[in-house]
Amino acid sequence: DGLTQIDAEFLLRLELTDLDFQSWKKGGGQSITSWINFFNRISYLIATEIVTCPWPDDRKALLEKLVDVGTILLERGNFQSLF
Repeated sequence: DGLTQIDAEFLLRLELTDLDFQSWKKGGGQSITSWINFFNRISYLIATEIVTCPWPDDRKALLEKLVDVGTILLERGNFQSLF
């Protein structure tokens, strides 16, 4: 629920001008830039958690949990957090 709610809030803040001509590359589009930064932080956190698991069984359990979370996100149509 948490990731889906956060993504919904980011989506509601987007304006069409954020998407015009890739304005985020030119210093504009703060809403989409914030969303991209959030996505990158989550990706980094997940990758860090996986590679810092000291034991293979712990890593396996974490990956299984992440697959379960991914399944829930897929069922909810939350493709942003799914990736």
